Amino acid sequence: ESDVVEVLLDFGADRFSRNADGKSPLDLSAPDSSVRLVLQKRGLGSLSRLCRSSIRRSLGRSRLHRASSLFLPHTIKDFLLYH
Repeated sequence: ESDVVEVLLDFGADRFSRNADGKSPLDLSAPDSSVRLVLQKRGLGSLSRLCRSSIRRSLGRSRLHRASSLFLPHTIKDFLLYH
């Protein structure tokens, strides 16, 4: 389960979102679970991950494939596309 949470967070899931009852993912996670540890450990995320999320969101799903045509170094393109 914690691996799934890691992937969701990597792809921009908001760990601070709330459900209809006002509970966050951390509130809903079982005490002492690996999921809870991942949520606590991740914090806000690194600047590079936040930038990647912002760029991917700006491009949108329909144009994400065009990230490879941006005038950026290959390492950054690979990072944006999770390669």
